[in-house]
Amino acid sequence: MREVVSALVTLVNAVRIRHVSISDMSDEEFAFFGLLGGRFDKKGFPVESLGEVAAYRDLLFAVSRDVYLRSHPERERVPRGFEEEFNLRLTDVREGSTIAGLELLPSFARAGTASLPGVEGVFERARDLLTEAIAAIAAGAEVPPTFPTAAISKLRKLGKTLRPGERLRFGSPLDTNARVEITPRLNDRFVELSEALDYSMPGSAIGRIVRWDSERGTFGLRSPDGEIIACELGDLDPSNLVQFVSPDGTSGPLVNVYGTSRVSMDGQLQRFSAVEAVDPINTQGMESLSDKLQLIQSLKHGWLGPGSVPPLDTSIARAERLLPALAIKNASIAALADGGIRAEWTSQGIDYVLEIEADGQMYTATIGTKPEDDSDNTVDFDQDLARHFVFVGDLGDKHDG
Repeated sequence: MREVVSALVTLVNAVRIRHVSISDMSDEEFAFFGLLGGRFDKKGFPVESLGEVAAYRDLLFAVSRDVYLRSHPERERVPRGFEEEFNLRLTDVREGSTIAGLELLPSFARAGTASLPGVEGVFERARDLLTEAIAAIAAGAEVPPTFPTAAISKLRKLGKTLRPGERLRFGSPLDTNARVEITPRLNDRFVELSEALDYSMPGSAIGRIVRWDSERGTFGLRSPDGEIIACELGDLDPSNLVQFVSPDGTSGPLVNVYGTSRVSMDGQLQRFSAVEAVDPINTQGMESLSDKLQLIQSLKHGWLGPGSVPPLDTSIARAERLLPALAIKNASIAALADGGIRAEWTSQGIDYVLEIEADGQMYTATIGTKPEDDSDNTVDFDQDLARHFVFVGDLGDKHDG
């Protein structure tokens, strides 16, 4: 939610509002992105719909990674700086419905220099492939075989905030025939496709308990980002839960929920099918970690000698979202010289390490007294997967190396 509010502040302070016409579209724009009908026919931009821009960006990036790796079969991962290269910016918002100008600007880290080798045209091909895939789904056809299966799970977030009579339209900035339109009904289809790919695994999440239904044994978990995760009780005694229920949906204690979860193909937790434990958050430990993170954020270039750099903003943001989980484990955090962040803790005689790496990866390790306790993995960073490792101590069967 913090990112959404930040985006809104930037929107209010920086963009220019004007009427839109076909002649307004610039050949410098990366994509057409419009929200039409209903609330979007009125002045302003509904705050709750800013998430649609973020969902489009995240989906585009996921497809871009796959497009790059398909074009470079000799590589197992994208090059360092790939995420920074995908510097998609909301540069303009025009009235008459809400049309956003999206431009792909040079990375701040590489301003004035050539783009990464092999990246030229990748993001444009990903934009067109995404448009083609959604057009196929809308027509009841098969998803193109070149569209990454893992990205299908991210489709469910497109059009999630739409109400009846509203549409989301995006695609080519100039070619009106190379655009697609999403409605609430099409979003329902995205959800169906995504849920068919979901799988079960032990999981955990942090938030406040809302919408408690004692008859059905269900409740909602409002995450720090404002999303509500549906939860069903397993063998947990409801009396252990009632004390944590938020009376108004915003107050009440922060808790960690653990149990059997349903997870999407891209590793995002969708819901809990059987909650097994609910534990209060260590707020004092969280404040201590937050203070340490602020100190880490203030580091300057060369803080650990020549070549060392301060943590990237993405590393800080990812670590910040893990603080409640790390506080429960009484973890310590430290900066890495290359712009990442490292967390360490001990549980039941086993040492755990989680590194948020600057290249978009995360490294995990366990070190125990027996050989079977030892492990190490390097995978693409995923917030839910990182949180799962903190609580459970592994990456799940799907991700173990």
